[in-house]
Amino acid sequence: MSTRKKRKIEDENRIYNESWKYDYFFIHYEKNLVCLICSECIAVFKEYNVKRHYTTKHSNKYDQFTGDLRKQKVEKLMKVVTSQQTFLMKTNNESESVTKASYEICNLLAKTLHCYSDGMFIKQCIEKAVEIICPDQKKIFANISLSRRTVARRIDEMADNVDESLKKRVKAFEYFSICLDESTDITDTVQLAIFIRGVDSELNITEDFLDLVGLKGNTTGEIMYGAFEKTLEKNELSLLKLSGITTDGAQSFRGERPGLIGILSNKLAQNENPNDLFICHCVLHVENLCAKKINMEHVMDIVVSTVNFLRGRALNHRQFKEFLSDIDAENNDVVYFTDVRWLSKSSVLQRFYNLLPEIKLFMEMKGKPVKELSDCEWLTDLAFFVDITMHLSELNIKMQGKNLIISEFITFIKAFISKLKLWSTQLRNKNCHFFPTLLQRTEPKNYFKYAEKVEEQNKNLKIDSKNFLAEKTKYE
Repeated sequence: MSTRKKRKIEDENRIYNESWKYDYFFIHYEKNLVCLICSECIAVFKEYNVKRHYTTKHSNKYDQFTGDLRKQKVEKLMKVVTSQQTFLMKTNNESESVTKASYEICNLLAKTLHCYSDGMFIKQCIEKAVEIICPDQKKIFANISLSRRTVARRIDEMADNVDESLKKRVKAFEYFSICLDESTDITDTVQLAIFIRGVDSELNITEDFLDLVGLKGNTTGEIMYGAFEKTLEKNELSLLKLSGITTDGAQSFRGERPGLIGILSNKLAQNENPNDLFICHCVLHVENLCAKKINMEHVMDIVVSTVNFLRGRALNHRQFKEFLSDIDAENNDVVYFTDVRWLSKSSVLQRFYNLLPEIKLFMEMKGKPVKELSDCEWLTDLAFFVDITMHLSELNIKMQGKNLIISEFITFIKAFISKLKLWSTQLRNKNCHFFPTLLQRTEPKNYFKYAEKVEEQNKNLKIDSKNFLAEKTKYE
């Protein structure tokens, strides 16, 4: 017994007939037939359905309209329907724009780390500006929702969206590398920051922040590895696709006893086809290590102790700022230095050098004179130190940011090594063109001392680059 396949309505290729507009008061709107009289919709394009609707509901009243009178009635109803549609579309567009504006403002609040309650203050500012500039649009801007709960909810939604988007891209990675860094926040909780960079089959590179894991208790290599492994499992990443890993050189990562790198290396060695894992120390730390080998502690110690005296106590700091204001100094304060923020060394030294006369006079007024501030040789060493740290800071800034690869880091470092060679030669020839602060001092008795320090810097940078940039799978 054969069964006949049921025919679908969309297969019948039914189309709208223009005569239905004047015969039955029906128009074609989007994918439906719409009655101009009662706005009821009919999905099936069939004259029988259209005629039945008109006959049963509207014929008694509208049959009296014939000829031009009927056409006028249709056109009048058309204008009403069109105005309604325009109003609805405008309302929908306004609603969409208002919602989008709310999300954009919430995004800015999150990026600038403002309180969620600041959303209402921003709304008040917007309404006040609109009231003055375009008062007829005030009602639209009043609909922007920026309450504390709304801001919190939308920031959560955007965060979830970013998280889901990253997970989709991560799943498509052919290979990926990981960067790990751990630090302690203001609550003394250790935070393990995990960054990822991967490439898919179409060679699209993605670099993003993957996860931030809070660690309690001890932070041994095993605990670090456990947190790292859970993050990979959560994002459905396989160790078989891991091609490289970078750490900050902490003991829990690379200590003498097996740290995270050692555990990871042992784990990969158990695979049938182990990866040739590239392991390196954080490149940006190389210049920090070199900066510490310049042997200018006799300068830095005096600068730090003086700055701490000026800013360590509220009274001294307040009096110093008032003193600078009274004499109309170029700068209004000195800058603190901390080893954690080692890139600030350049700005600390530069600001200190610019305020040398003011600092010397103030310290004498406080009965705490600093004899080094009157020592020409010490001041010349300070000028040299200001210039060399400025060059190191510029190098580090070049090597920061997203989408940089290891070859670019090596290029920057090699270029800097070449510059050091040039500067050493110039200093031996008493040329301080690239050391503008040193150039301001009277001619030093011995330029060779600074040329030797530049050469020492060059040597240290070469050694550290070789040890940290070219290291592979070797575990110390």
